[in-house]
Amino acid sequence: MNPDIREGYFSYRLDETHLQKAQTLDGLYAIGSSLKKEPPAKELVRNDKRLATVEMAFRTMKSLSLPIRPIHHRKKARVEAHVL
Repeated sequence: MNPDIREGYFSYRLDETHLQKAQTLDGLYAIGSSLKKEPPAKELVRNDKRLATVEMAFRTMKSLSLPIRPIHHRKKARVEAHVL
């Protein structure tokens, strides 16, 4: 969109090429990647789903539904099995 704003005047013009490009993705879930070499689409989807699982686990851990508190032991052997 290219707005033209002046005192007492406003108009805009839609960028048709950008609009057509956006319409090709209507109704689709697109996953972008910044990798130099494009991985297979299945790998991108799998990694995106893994990331969603990690984010859900992190939210659960930070919420009140998981009642744990930090422990402050000085020896490693005492800490290893507190949360599995």
